[in-house]
Amino acid sequence: MKITFDRMLLTEYLEVKVFTLKNDFMEVKIMDYGGIVMSLKVPDREGNLVDVALGFNAPEDYVKTHYLKDCLYFGAIIGRYANRIRDGRFYISGIEYQLDKNNGNNHLHGGYKGFDKIIWDSEIITYFDLAALRLTTTSKDGDQGYPGKLDVSVIYYIENENGFGIDYRASTDKTTPINLTWHGYFNLSGEGNGDILDHNLKINASQITEVTPSGIPTGNILQVTNTPYDFTEMRKIGDRIKETPSGYDHNYARFPYGDLPKIIAIAQSDLTGIEMSVWTTQPGVQLYTGNSFDGTLIGKSGNRYFSHSGFCLETQHFPDSPNNPHFPRVLLEPGETFQESTIYRFDAK
Repeated sequence: MKITFDRMLLTEYLEVKVFTLKNDFMEVKIMDYGGIVMSLKVPDREGNLVDVALGFNAPEDYVKTHYLKDCLYFGAIIGRYANRIRDGRFYISGIEYQLDKNNGNNHLHGGYKGFDKIIWDSEIITYFDLAALRLTTTSKDGDQGYPGKLDVSVIYYIENENGFGIDYRASTDKTTPINLTWHGYFNLSGEGNGDILDHNLKINASQITEVTPSGIPTGNILQVTNTPYDFTEMRKIGDRIKETPSGYDHNYARFPYGDLPKIIAIAQSDLTGIEMSVWTTQPGVQLYTGNSFDGTLIGKSGNRYFSHSGFCLETQHFPDSPNNPHFPRVLLEPGETFQESTIYRFDAK
């Protein structure tokens, strides 16, 4: 596997690096702004490389007003806290912390300037005998309202064959909540090639966190059996999507979870034969089916993104965990290391 990079303009005066990770099987392009994965190419059943990641060709398209206003986070690293926190507020040892309210009355994906909107420090490293890209940043005490200085690293790598891996590490000098994820949108039939309702999906989790209409957990964990949210057996994403309020945007809860990555989901396109399995150490995965796409955005292929043009499988801890202490623990203490891993593995059948 080899890594190269090009310098490109994000704005008229601001330069970014775009790295290309490539082996004999796949190719991934990653920008140091937001850690954004701009493309992810894997072979279909005929051996042709297909870009399965939604996004844009030019870095500047990721900072245009009409894209940012929709808060879509294409291919970006999300933090400090992925997903929503109710009223943008939580307490630690009786002390209240108020975060940005950037999603109605709630906090979403780290705030107005989360990890998706910064330029990360970058370096090419050797990681378990693999060439890898390491991105690092320091989030200052009080950043977006969060307590503590947080040092974060994200390592992107390609396995020797067919896996795209993401490893997260973080440490802090004050107790603080943390929940890191990667917000990639997939269309395994090819970016811009219709919707994903005919994709096959299986999720190895029989429960979801119940949410209010604004996406905030009620605290209840519900069984999915005999509901539209049941993907414990492989079926089409679109089979029962009309029985949901506006499409899927739900956290699937897996118990037990542990230190070694295990399969949490499998998705497959009949058109290309591309199959993706998602391996993770995290206790949850957010299924989101691009419900808010309205045709305004034009992707790399020149096609518009309409509703359900892509889907996300965001491995994560549960939304609003700081306000639900019975959810898996998200508080990071000084002297501890936050450590999670996710691997997206591809095959074609």
